[in-house]
Amino acid sequence: MDKVPPSVEPEAPLVEEAASPVEQSSPSVSPASPWRFVPLLYFLQGLPVIAVQNVSATLFTKMGLETGAITVWSNLLKLPWTLKPFWGPLVDLNWTKRRWVVLMQALIFVFLFAAAISMTSANWFTLLLISFGVVAFLSATHDIAADGFYLLALDERRQAFFVGIRSAAFRLAFIFCTGGLVYLAGEVEDRTGDIARSWMVALGFGALIYGLGALVNAFAMPRPVLDRLPGARDPQENRLNLLRTAAVIL
Repeated sequence: MDKVPPSVEPEAPLVEEAASPVEQSSPSVSPASPWRFVPLLYFLQGLPVIAVQNVSATLFTKMGLETGAITVWSNLLKLPWTLKPFWGPLVDLNWTKRRWVVLMQALIFVFLFAAAISMTSANWFTLLLISFGVVAFLSATHDIAADGFYLLALDERRQAFFVGIRSAAFRLAFIFCTGGLVYLAGEVEDRTGDIARSWMVALGFGALIYGLGALVNAFAMPRPVLDRLPGARDPQENRLNLLRTAAVIL
C-alpha cells in the first residue's frame, strides 16, 4: 500500500523587516541644526562664569576693596564650580536636561539683575556677594545640565565638530564681559563720576543681554528623545541623596 506523503505547507517567503525609524537613527540625535542652539547655549554658559570669576575682581577693585579681601572673596565665589560634581547626580536623576537649562537660565537672569540693582544700595557689598554667590551656584548647575544636553542632542560626529564652536562661544562671552561690560562701566564712570552707578549700568546691560539670549534659547533648543524624565524611583532615596549632597558640600 502506497504511503500518502504528509502535506507540507509552503514556507513563507523570507521578508526582511524594514528598520523602524528609531533603529534607522539614534534616538539621542535631534533633527534640529546644532547651529541654532549650540553657540548661544555656550555663550550663555560662559557669561555668568566670567562675570562672577573675572569681572567681579575688577568691580571690587574700582569700589575700593583691599587686595587681600578681593582675593579671598573671588576665590570663595569660584567654589560652586569646584563642588558641582557633588550635586551632579541630583541633576541627572530629577527633571530633564532641557528643563534644567531653561530654569537655570531664567534664575541666572533674575540674580544678575539683582546684582546690578544692589550697586545702588548702602549695603551693596553684602547684597552683591549674595547675588553673585547664587549666580555661581546656578551657573555651576547649568553647566552640568548643558553639557549633558549637548551629548543627548548631537551624535558623536557633530559633538566632535562643535567642540571648537563651543570654545569660541565661551571665548566670545569672555570678550563680552571683560571687554564690553568693563568698557561700558568705564565710559559711564567718565561721564557721571559715579563708580557705583557705572557698574549698575554695566551689570544691568549684561543681565539684559543674558535674558534676551535665554529667551531665544528656550525656543531654539530641541527636545531630544533620550532627554526624558528618569524612571520610577523611591522618593525617600531621592531625599536622602539630597541630604547627603548638602552634608558633603557643607
